[in-house]
Amino acid sequence: MNKNTSQCALAMITAEEILRRSHFCDFPFFESLCTVVMVLACSLAACKIGVDLYNRKFSVRKLVVIAVGFCYTAFLIFRGQSDAFMVMWLFAVALHDVEFEKIIKVSALSIFAVLFMVYVCSAVGFIENTVKIRVREEEERNRNGMGFMAPYQAAYFLFFATLAWVYHRKEKLSWYEIVTLAAVNYMVFRQCDTRNPYYLSVVLLLIVSMLKLLPQLRKYQESYTIAAALIPVICAAVIIIQGVLFNPNSSEFLRELNSKLSNRLMLNYESIQQYGFSCFGQAIEWYTDWNNGHSYNWVDSVYLYSLLSYGVPFMLGFFAITTKLALAAGRKKDTYMIIVLVLIAILGLWDNYCFRIECNPFYLFFAYEASVSVAERPLEVGKDEICKKCA
Repeated sequence: MNKNTSQCALAMITAEEILRRSHFCDFPFFESLCTVVMVLACSLAACKIGVDLYNRKFSVRKLVVIAVGFCYTAFLIFRGQSDAFMVMWLFAVALHDVEFEKIIKVSALSIFAVLFMVYVCSAVGFIENTVKIRVREEEERNRNGMGFMAPYQAAYFLFFATLAWVYHRKEKLSWYEIVTLAAVNYMVFRQCDTRNPYYLSVVLLLIVSMLKLLPQLRKYQESYTIAAALIPVICAAVIIIQGVLFNPNSSEFLRELNSKLSNRLMLNYESIQQYGFSCFGQAIEWYTDWNNGHSYNWVDSVYLYSLLSYGVPFMLGFFAITTKLALAAGRKKDTYMIIVLVLIAILGLWDNYCFRIECNPFYLFFAYEASVSVAERPLEVGKDEICKKCA
């Protein structure tokens, strides 16, 4: 099974997982179709892993890491938990030897294509357009789902697609592309009224604009590596300390900040008071709506969600991966990867999309490490070439 098959599986799982959150699932057969596609994509990924194991393409170190990851995943599944990161781990292993640049390109094009299709189908009335009203700062605002079940989903998919496209293009990114991406992100923001991904998209496009105007900023600095390694840990510490120590009702300032952050501070505080911390986490029934007699029970921060649900070993593994990615980017002098890692870490403060394969291909660390090893490998010159140069 070749690398193209695993890239095809990545495109399939990306499209399927995005479409699963759209109003295409209002059709009776569509959710079943999504499940079939998901099983097929995951089966292709699993077969790729099996073939690579048979051909001994994994080093001993990789095998140990892979085994630990799958064992912890199995532990969580037998405990009654399942989540998006499990699919992401499967593909992280399956794509271990695929060129990282190709993974990012496939991911970006898949997300853009599916977003466009869902939006067009919604605009022409083929599928429903979810419209919800939110009151913010005493002003009512319509939030359009643009074909998705929740009004914020399109904004997050677009943010990660923008991130992937910018990384894929890097120095080749044109002013036309920057302006187009800015316009599309603004249009989606006006429709969805979802701030976090939009603000980070603006920051991303401002940074790449500065890099085009001042190419000397692209020259890699050691401080970039330090920042990318520390920021996920700092963000996790900030959000966990807030949830443990700061009740938003304890002061006027915190109440106002909690209001600005859509009640996220109170959700963090209440979740820690209710569940507490345990070494291996616990199987929490999270709910994001009030349907079926359940009240809203959620934390947006990926750090707090992971610590409460999966426990300390998972968090340590996550920090190990982000640190390895930062160090690998330093070895490769990959300034754009540092930008990506920092923005995803900041997004994780208030949102929970970091571990979704349909959003974030940047945590596929095996593939990135492989790309760094290839970049560091000295060029091998054959005897015939040496003879030609001598002649």
